[in-house]
Amino acid sequence: MLSVLVKVVHRLGVRLKDGDSPDKIAELVGKEGELRKQALASGLSAISEHGSVSAVAVEVVGECLVVWDDRTADVEGIELHFAPDVISSTHPEQLLPIIAGMLVQPSLPHETLEQLLVIVYRFAQESNELANSIMTAPHLVSVIIQTFLLTPIPPREDSFLPDPLALRFLIILASASRSNASTLLEPADALLRFATLLPNSSPFPTPLATSLLIQTLRFYRILASYGLYSHIATSASIYFSALGSYVLSSPPLAPKTLSQLRAARSSLLEVWIVCATDPHAITPPHEIPWSQVTAWSWESEMRLLRKDLTEAEQDWEVWSVVWNVEAAWLEGARINGMKGGEKERSDVLESVQPGFEAEDGLEHKVVRAALEAVKQHLGILATDGPGMEKALRLIVTPTRALSSAIRLWLACLPPLKDVPLGSPPFMLPFGKLSKLCAELVTHPVWSLPQKHGMYLQVHLRPLSSLLAYFHRLSRHIPGTSPDLWLAQGLSMITRVIPGDECCNCHGRKLYSTRDTSDCRHTIRPNLNVYLGPLYITTESISRSTTLRLPGGAPDLPEEAKTGLPLPRDWLTAPLTHLLWSGTSPVFRSLPTGWDASEVEVVRATLLLLHVSSGVLQRWGLGLYALGPAEVVFACMKVCMFEHGVGGGASGMDSSTGVFRDSIVEKLMGWLLDPFTPKQLPIPPPSPPTAAACSEPTSASLSRFTPQNHIPFYQFKRILSHYTLPDYRRLVWCEAGDGSRASSGVGGAVGAVTEVVRTVRLSLEQVVCCGLGWPGSDSVLASPDIREYLYPVERNGRILGAYLQALLAGSNAPQGFLRLIAVHHVACSALPDLQKLARAAEDGTSSNNTVTDGGEVMTVTPPTDPGQSSVSLTGPTLLRLLLNRGDAPAVQDVLLYCQSPRGGFLWPPSCFEDDLAETDKAERVEYVRDVISGVMAERVKVILGRKED
Repeated sequence: MLSVLVKVVHRLGVRLKDGDSPDKIAELVGKEGELRKQALASGLSAISEHGSVSAVAVEVVGECLVVWDDRTADVEGIELHFAPDVISSTHPEQLLPIIAGMLVQPSLPHETLEQLLVIVYRFAQESNELANSIMTAPHLVSVIIQTFLLTPIPPREDSFLPDPLALRFLIILASASRSNASTLLEPADALLRFATLLPNSSPFPTPLATSLLIQTLRFYRILASYGLYSHIATSASIYFSALGSYVLSSPPLAPKTLSQLRAARSSLLEVWIVCATDPHAITPPHEIPWSQVTAWSWESEMRLLRKDLTEAEQDWEVWSVVWNVEAAWLEGARINGMKGGEKERSDVLESVQPGFEAEDGLEHKVVRAALEAVKQHLGILATDGPGMEKALRLIVTPTRALSSAIRLWLACLPPLKDVPLGSPPFMLPFGKLSKLCAELVTHPVWSLPQKHGMYLQVHLRPLSSLLAYFHRLSRHIPGTSPDLWLAQGLSMITRVIPGDECCNCHGRKLYSTRDTSDCRHTIRPNLNVYLGPLYITTESISRSTTLRLPGGAPDLPEEAKTGLPLPRDWLTAPLTHLLWSGTSPVFRSLPTGWDASEVEVVRATLLLLHVSSGVLQRWGLGLYALGPAEVVFACMKVCMFEHGVGGGASGMDSSTGVFRDSIVEKLMGWLLDPFTPKQLPIPPPSPPTAAACSEPTSASLSRFTPQNHIPFYQFKRILSHYTLPDYRRLVWCEAGDGSRASSGVGGAVGAVTEVVRTVRLSLEQVVCCGLGWPGSDSVLASPDIREYLYPVERNGRILGAYLQALLAGSNAPQGFLRLIAVHHVACSALPDLQKLARAAEDGTSSNNTVTDGGEVMTVTPPTDPGQSSVSLTGPTLLRLLLNRGDAPAVQDVLLYCQSPRGGFLWPPSCFEDDLAETDKAERVEYVRDVISGVMAERVKVILGRKED
């Protein structure tokens, strides 16, 4: 029965991955996930049985856990979190000890033992938490090492050959956490057997021996990335020297295998050089001194290796690693060498410069071929088609080659001084690189992980590193002004991902004269979480807690989160910390000499926002400037300081109301100005994106609303009301004391709320998003007040409030609020404006009814318990206005003219006698039909029509 289940699950998995499979079973479509869980439960229930039943049960579990998700089998460097519900249903805390016991059973066939290894490997891929559980499971790791790695040498007929997958398993465990890597130091010595027995002298088949060697070198590199086990470079120097000679001898291996071996060997040398750069950062200190690295002449080995490389794509990975080794060597020599590594730079430049600058130079050809390959793959990724994941994997190698070339270029620079750079170390295609990075910043590739699986984010690491390295290079390109460099940085920083924190902090020394090592809270909020960077640094080897990206964990605890990727409004982080200053870790750890007031912090933050927005707009990068939603929210936070939110242990004084400061007020005005409509023709800002213009959501607001802060908790309530569909009721229908102003239309005198009565807001002060409205010509490039006018109001209660406000005499609203009330009343009561409103809303869903002739408009408010139901028609609104309104209100409504298309008609023009004669006649006849002839004559006088 279980054997049949294996075939069924395999077939289901294949069909699920092949969406166009012709032999799909229609009855099972959409049920594959549930069937998978049921099959997995059946396999787990029989896995503890004896004999062949247990073996088949293992096969069922393997099909459900591993084969089903085989596209992630070779993914490393990120926690998958690919099927958390399926993984949790296996109860790993119970299953792992069972697997440990099964691995020592001699009766199980070798195929079953291999399947058990693959299952545990899949568990390790899922999350760091599961990897740690594997490490703590009794005897599990030691049994796997003994069974699959420490096999007899030479092998016996009845013994197993070592399995490279077991080494990959150890690599994943060590990548998960520093503690795991420290625990694995003990068996690391035993694995040296695969590095000492070279493939040409190994008792194992050459392909197997080479694979074991490659994975062993990769495992040692992972340990060295934590600053661990670097002493093996000294204690086993004879064997690694022999390995170097073997690699340089062009052994008879398949070209791809040889490239992988050379890359693994060189990558290990790179990390060991970084460890020797700062021997105090490794554990234990001084295990590999710089003098020893100099004596080994690894940089000379790279020059010899370069001679055997070609421009073929299979060698690009080796080129990348070779350049990284040379860059790491120069970076270390700058610290440990004489005169800042002057001689070392000269030697490297003498070796690499001809190849980069000559048209037929290999380095020159590789860089340009890699650049074209990246552009080609980006073109495929832009379509998000069937080959998306393959293109995303293929883009990694050429992107690494470009990043490594730029890294080497930067390493060849002399120590920075207060003098301009003369000639570049060697030539790179600076123009093409700049164009590529400009395209990459705006490319949709960054959204692919959210669409197709967060595990794909690991393939974006080379792309974000390329942007970071190019930004450092851009500063040295002639013609790059400081504001252009700032604009580039502000746009590129939105694309960095977890693990890039070191890259973003690298430029601090370039423009800061103070120690800013602790000013990283926004990008690294938890000092106990340190993701190792793609390119290992002297800081990361001592501080990294994990080398894997967090993936898409849905319930990642707060203490495990990183600050990257940055939110769009990351520049407003100081305002957020001011609101939390009583509990913020930033303000709790202020230096003793901190003397900046709350007003000064706000001024500096708003000024930075203004400057950043200006440089981004100036260089055509307004896409990355804050949108109206973020700017308004920042200003709202500034206004909250009046309520004493900033007081407390931090010593910040907010008793005076920060927003009343004249400089703060001016800065907020500058920030809001680009989003306010203008009557005079001015160059419009760049069109905002949907992300820039979207209203704050509850998810985005949660970062700013700690529940233990009562004043800001009230602020949260205000914002939650704002995001409701009927938030306008708070303005037009709610009285200042919390009671409801009369919104009925039967009273003799109009009623307005305290907000409407006191707000005096001109149209030029209204913040607009520029996203358009139903019936607008297109997404607007400049603010337009009609965002608030269309679609026309349908809620009867709100329309009643509009009318009541217009009937309030001296208390009637003015400016923007008056335009809102007049527009919605007029468009609900007058036939020509009704037609324009309907034309603008064609194609949108609506539950409201409007007669085809435009003579009657019925508006019914949504059902809301506790509200009085009001049903108004166009004639009712018009009758009430004409009977009870004063002359200005009646005249404004009857003469009102506006269209959702074309240019916006500003007051007072929209209230003046600019109506077409046909529209005037239609309005007069409409009044005559639905009210009376007498009233029609009054309307005719107001409209200025004479008797025929």
